Amino acid sequence: MKLNNKTFIETLETEDIPWELLEGPYERSSNFPQWISSLTMEQENIVNIKEKIALNFEHQGTLWSVTPFIMLVLRKTLKNTHNPLVISAILDLYEIIYELANDYGKIYNDEQNKPLLLFSDMLKEENLLPKVSRFPDDYEDEDLFSQEYHENMSDELFISFYYYSWMILAYSISYDFPQLKEIPEDSIKKRLKKFENSSVNSFLTDLLIND
Repeated sequence: MKLNNKTFIETLETEDIPWELLEGPYERSSNFPQWISSLTMEQENIVNIKEKIALNFEHQGTLWSVTPFIMLVLRKTLKNTHNPLVISAILDLYEIIYELANDYGKIYNDEQNKPLLLFSDMLKEENLLPKVSRFPDDYEDEDLFSQEYHENMSDELFISFYYYSWMILAYSISYDFPQLKEIPEDSIKKRLKKFENSSVNSFLTDLLIND
């Protein structure tokens, strides 16, 4: 794994991510910091918050520019919490990305797809949404910016949505799951069993090693 990518994963803070310049399936991703904070603070609403995150970082097998950054923050949250409800919610979200690795991992390898060289390259200006539309209250204007963004999107950027989401998942499986397996909660043990597909784990491990 490239040192730059490891450092980026370990040190990037939630507040340093330009959420409003990252795209989800429905809109800019400005609400994610609030949802992540709520995930750890509002115990009675964890299921609802988890569902909000799930709906807005993946849609029908498609990932978005926000997805790897959500994975990065989820991994940081997972590393720093001992709350079994929060851990279970994050593992449920991880499972979405794990299933995509199962569905698309072979295609990724067969087609020799190449992501951006570094995870941090996703935050270069040319890879982000425009800062604001010309007329903030004009939805049509925002749609035009979104359309232009997609028309100019490189194949490397699009593949990076998947590659770096998988990378964080692989990183977390390697470095965080061993500690999770020590937790006696049956709900966590049950969820961890969903990450025992040998072919998927081989793909993720190779991705991590060969990055």
